[in-house]
Amino acid sequence: MSYWPDILPNFLESNTDSHLKNKIRWLMISRVIVVTILFGSITFVNIKQESSSLSPFYILIAATYLLTVLYAVLYRYLNNMTVFAYIQLIGDVLLEICLIYFTGGIESTFSFTLIVSIITASIVLSRRGSLIIASISSILYGLLLDLQYFEVISLPSSYVPNPVALTNSYVLHTIFVNICAFYLAALLSGYLAESREKIGQKLMAKEEDLMELRAFNEDVLKNISTGLVVTDIQGKITLVNETALKILDIKNADDSRLFWKDVFQPLDFNQAIQSMKERINHIIKYNEFIDCKNRGLFFIGLTITFLKDGKGQIKGTITCFQDLTEYKKMEEKMKEAEILATIGGMAAGIAHELRNPLASIKGSIQLLAEGLTLDQDQKALMDIMLRESTNLNSIINEFLTFARPKPPYLEMCNLNLLINDTLTMLRNSEGFNHGISIITDLDPDNNYLELDINQIRQVLWNLAINACQAMPDGGTLSVKSMTKINGKLSYKLIEFLDTGVGISKEHISRVFHPFYTTKEKGTGLGLCTAYRIVESHGGKIDLESKPGKGSLFSIRLPLTASA
Repeated sequence: MSYWPDILPNFLESNTDSHLKNKIRWLMISRVIVVTILFGSITFVNIKQESSSLSPFYILIAATYLLTVLYAVLYRYLNNMTVFAYIQLIGDVLLEICLIYFTGGIESTFSFTLIVSIITASIVLSRRGSLIIASISSILYGLLLDLQYFEVISLPSSYVPNPVALTNSYVLHTIFVNICAFYLAALLSGYLAESREKIGQKLMAKEEDLMELRAFNEDVLKNISTGLVVTDIQGKITLVNETALKILDIKNADDSRLFWKDVFQPLDFNQAIQSMKERINHIIKYNEFIDCKNRGLFFIGLTITFLKDGKGQIKGTITCFQDLTEYKKMEEKMKEAEILATIGGMAAGIAHELRNPLASIKGSIQLLAEGLTLDQDQKALMDIMLRESTNLNSIINEFLTFARPKPPYLEMCNLNLLINDTLTMLRNSEGFNHGISIITDLDPDNNYLELDINQIRQVLWNLAINACQAMPDGGTLSVKSMTKINGKLSYKLIEFLDTGVGISKEHISRVFHPFYTTKEKGTGLGLCTAYRIVESHGGKIDLESKPGKGSLFSIRLPLTASA
C-alpha cells in the first residue's frame, strides 16, 4: 500500500541518494501503518456484517508485511535507490489493484489508493516517477474493469453481495474518469514536487549564504581589535564580542542581568540616549575613565550609536570602544618628558651660571680660613660655609647628571656582583641604620649584561638609599633579581622591596618628577635621575606602594648577553 510520506523534515532537502534513502525508509514504515489501518477497518466492517470469508484480505495483509520485511532486507544491500523506489511503488500499485478487486472492482471505495501512490511517487521520484506510476495504475485499473465487464473474472460475493449490472458506457466512463484523475494527480503532484525541490534548492542556497554570512560576521566580531557591545533600548546587553569580554573582564556574557550601566560607570546610559537623539548623526563619543565592576578603573575611547531595524525604528544601541589606558600613560609620559626636557635645560643653565662662582667662593673661604686666626665661633661659621658650599656643589652635579646625562658606556658586567658591591657600600656608609636587615635573592643565571657600570651603580645606590630613608625606625630591605621572558622579549628584573612608610596613591605618579620629594633634606633628583638612566639603557622602572605597607621598586633591563 502507498502512503503520504512525512515530507516536512525533508522539505528543504535536495533529492540526493541519502535523501532518497530517507524517503524510502519512511515509505516502508508508513506502508505498514496505513495497511494495518485500512485492512483493520475492512475486517471490522465484515465482522459487523457477519461475513463468512475474509481470507483474501488476510492474504493481502500478510503479503504486505512480507514485502515490507523483504524491502527492509534489500534496503541494507541495494545501492540504486531509484530502482528500489520503483519496485516498491509498483508493488504498492499491484496490492492496491488486488484490494480494488476484492472490494467491488468498479464499485470499490478504495480506488483513491492509486492516487495516493501517484502522489507518493511524485514526492519520492518527482514528476517523471509520478507519470510512470500513473501510467501503470491506468493500465492495471483499466484492465481490471475490462475483465470485470467482460466477466472474465468474477467478484468475491462475500464482500460484494449485490454486484451492479454493468453497461458499456458506465464502464468506459468510469475508466476514463479514473485515468484522468490518475494523470491529473500525477501532473499536479509532480509539478508541486518539482516546485518544492526548486524552492528547496533556492532556500538551501540562501541558507548556505546566510550561514557563510553569519560565519563571516562571527569571524569579524571575533578578530576585530575593537570592543563591541549591543543593547536593547533599556540598556540590557544582548551581544558582546570577545574583545569586549577581554577589555571589560566579563566572565559570563550570557548573564541576563548584565546592563550597559554596569560596565561603563559612571557614564549615564539614559543621558547618552538623549544626547544621541539631539544630534543629527545620532552618534556620541566619550574619552573617559570608566569604573568597570569587574576590572576597575581604566581609560577608554567609546562611541555609541543607535541600532535600527529595516524600518528605521530604534531597537537598541551599538557601543564600540577601545582600551586607551596604555595610550593615556604614554601621553602622560610624553608630557613628563617635555617637562623634564624643559627643566633639564633650566638646570643646565643654572649649573653653568652657578658652578664657577661657587668654586671661587669655596676656594676663597678656604684661603681665608687658612690665613686668619679665628675664634671658636668664627671657625664654626667657616665650617658651615664650606659644608654648605659642598652640598650646593653636589646639588649642581645632580642637576648636570639629570639635565645632560651622558650616553651609557656599555661594557659586559656581572649584575649580581654590582648589586652585592652596592649593598656592601650601603652597609658601611655613614648614617646607615643598622636596624635595617638586608635580604638578597639573586638569580644565578643570565647575569652578564651590557651596562654602563657607573650609571647602573648610581641607580642601585639611589634606590637602596631611598628604601633605607623610608624605614627610619628599621625594617627589612629585600633585593631580588630574576630573568623574565615575555615572547621574544627577555629582560632582567631587579626588585627593591622595603617595609617602610610607603607612598600614598596621589604621590606615586609624581615620584619620578624632578624636584619632587617628601623628605626634609631631599633634592627630588635621585629617583628621576635613576629613571633617566634606566630609560637610556632601554629599560623601565615601576613603583607599587601602599601607605604603611612599604614600597616595591622594579627595574627591568634588557637581557642582551649571558654567560
